Amino acid sequence: MADMRSTEELSTDLCALRLEPHAFSIDLDAMARRPLPGAIVAAAVAAAMGAALIGKSVRVALRHQELSGRGRAEMEELAGQAGQTVANLLDLAGADTLAYRSVLDTRTIAAHEPARQRAWLAASEVPLRLAELSAPLEESIPALFDRCPPVVHLDLQIGVSLLRAASAGGRLAAEANLENCGECEEAGLLRRRLAVLREPQLD
Repeated sequence: MADMRSTEELSTDLCALRLEPHAFSIDLDAMARRPLPGAIVAAAVAAAMGAALIGKSVRVALRHQELSGRGRAEMEELAGQAGQTVANLLDLAGADTLAYRSVLDTRTIAAHEPARQRAWLAASEVPLRLAELSAPLEESIPALFDRCPPVVHLDLQIGVSLLRAASAGGRLAAEANLENCGECEEAGLLRRRLAVLREPQLD
């Protein structure tokens, strides 16, 4: 009976989401009233919108700016990267709903039990991946202001703001969730990845 109830709840959680790059939607009423979808879903979708704005800006530059052969190749690569990042971030939104449903479903299990630890590890991996996915595009922004026409500078500014907010939220959630993971080897690997994201980046 418990497994059937969990399956029904997961189905309800996922019905609140439509996560496809060409057409996605979130039931905000469900987000406001139910445990899931939660904060990392919101952050991942915000980051996806930020990546889409950056992709748009790059494509505008490719259509309207005079770019050298190397410059054009770099911008075309960045446009493809932005599109893939959108898809990956939307996938993460779905993955977070699945991961945190497992956290909710195992809440009556002792913290040291493998099923409980696996649930928290998965719930830590997703926000950490959110922060990792947001970083490369965020780092590309300064150069884009020189290459993109002024008409899309606001798109770039808002795009990077969304990515930075999602990245910060991902690090915050990963840190909080890792507190429930104990000292297992898998948790140590996730903590090392989190530490890398916090290291100051040298120009």
